[in-house]
Amino acid sequence: RQIEQSLGSSAKAPQPSEMSTRLVARKSLVAKTAVRKGEVFTADKVDCKRPGTGMTPFLYWEMIGRTATKDYDVDDLIEEKL
Repeated sequence: RQIEQSLGSSAKAPQPSEMSTRLVARKSLVAKTAVRKGEVFTADKVDCKRPGTGMTPFLYWEMIGRTATKDYDVDDLIEEKL
């Protein structure tokens, strides 16, 4: 029974000690180059970088082809409503 307990659960979940580093370890969508209001987001204008406090990179393909609603400088977090 001790071995069964030491193996733990098969469910994967973040440990409490990992929660504080979650935002730092995750990534966000950022402007790779300066993007001005009205410009279209293209693959050469969008990048994924840390920290993960902005839009998730899972939305990368939804951002490509959309029009910027505000100005972004290099490495600014992209904040667009989808």
